[in-house]
Amino acid sequence: MSILASLFAPPVKASAPRPDDAFWYRAAGPESATGVRVSADTAMRASAVWGCVRLISETVASLPLSIYSRTEDGGRKEATQHPIYTLLHYRPNRLQTSTEFVQMLTASALLRGNGYAEIVPGPRGPVDQLLPLHPDRVTPEETTSGIRYRVMRKNGQTDYLLDEDLLHLRGITSDGLLGLSIIEYARETVGLALATESYGARLFSQNARPGGVLTHPSKLNQETADRIRASWQQAHAGLGNAHAVAVLEEGMKFEPVGMTNEDAQFLATREFQAEEIARWFGVPPHMIGLTSKSTSWGSGIEAQSINFLTYTLLPWLRRWEQTIARDLIVADGYYFAKFNVNGLLRGDSAARSSFYSLGRQWGYLSVNDIRGLEDLNPVENGDIYLQPLNMVEAGTPPAPPSPAPAPPATGGARAHHALLVQDAAARIIRREVAALTKAAQRTAADASAWSAAVAEFYTDHAQYVSA
Repeated sequence: MSILASLFAPPVKASAPRPDDAFWYRAAGPESATGVRVSADTAMRASAVWGCVRLISETVASLPLSIYSRTEDGGRKEATQHPIYTLLHYRPNRLQTSTEFVQMLTASALLRGNGYAEIVPGPRGPVDQLLPLHPDRVTPEETTSGIRYRVMRKNGQTDYLLDEDLLHLRGITSDGLLGLSIIEYARETVGLALATESYGARLFSQNARPGGVLTHPSKLNQETADRIRASWQQAHAGLGNAHAVAVLEEGMKFEPVGMTNEDAQFLATREFQAEEIARWFGVPPHMIGLTSKSTSWGSGIEAQSINFLTYTLLPWLRRWEQTIARDLIVADGYYFAKFNVNGLLRGDSAARSSFYSLGRQWGYLSVNDIRGLEDLNPVENGDIYLQPLNMVEAGTPPAPPSPAPAPPATGGARAHHALLVQDAAARIIRREVAALTKAAQRTAADASAWSAAVAEFYTDHAQYVSA
């Protein structure tokens, strides 16, 4: 089409949203009392909400997450051969790193109360990939045989996933099924924060308050007042005339307009709303920039970090660990997920040196333990634990360190792979029982429909088992 033709062409009417676009045509969220619509997306425009969600989700995602196996002596060791280890430690799917994945689901649970990821089987076993799903597209439903999830795909298709096929990270919940959204309960707090920010932006954009006032000892007519105003603007307005020397005549005075009580109250309101939002998320105010509120969370960096870990992060770390055990690990009596929080508990160099010295002196830390806490490689003969002389019975020489116990004959790789096989078999059987139970309830009065449902299921189930 030529340029002229395109200019005079009739306007194209916007088409109705397609089924796959319906998600993006929704309203911006319920309206708060201030008139501002507040949803999980619009709430992120408030700097305090963004700061709280970013702080919690990024910190949780930055902590090392590993799969461990329990040892016979009550200890633990990293299960690096477990297929879920590489899934959670490095790459849960083809597009995301583990940090991006954990941060995304944590942020979803913070804002919407729920974080979802579809479990996809493949070369690594029944859990080959974890594909995140937008929480607004997923609806949990209780049935007589358990829980299923209705998922609206981007192309408009609706699928139903079993509980076995989904990882579900919940926030605070009142029914045990669906997490509660902080934004829904904090709608008025967030709405007021957005309204005050919008008011301040309009105030400055429209230049509603003058910078100063020119006063004259006598009464001026309109023409003289306009002439003085125009000459003052010409001489002192603009960046090029900033801080220029003012020459006043006929007893005129310039009186700058300072901050009024209303201005001070406006700033206090903005700070109070930011503090309120931090309270909703359980975040120390000083960690989102409110430095005047730091004393109540400890007097030192180490104390503040410990309080943040204990009261804010720990509940989310436990949610993640127990969700992984419930949805991804069947043999959770032997394997378990654990975050490493040692990096958050480090003090300054003097405090760490004192802690390491005491641990080495009293025998509960070895050289390699200390080097591991400092992210250093182990050294030869570094696993020896010292024993203080005054802790040994008189006349009894210190016993040499006992050698490490040999692995049991029935353990090792064979036991590890046996548990993996049991894990995969249990997941397959649970999926089969759940699907056939639902099919039987759906086709109870129709034998031909039952036969067709069984044949259809085992056609798909064979591909699932072979994967």
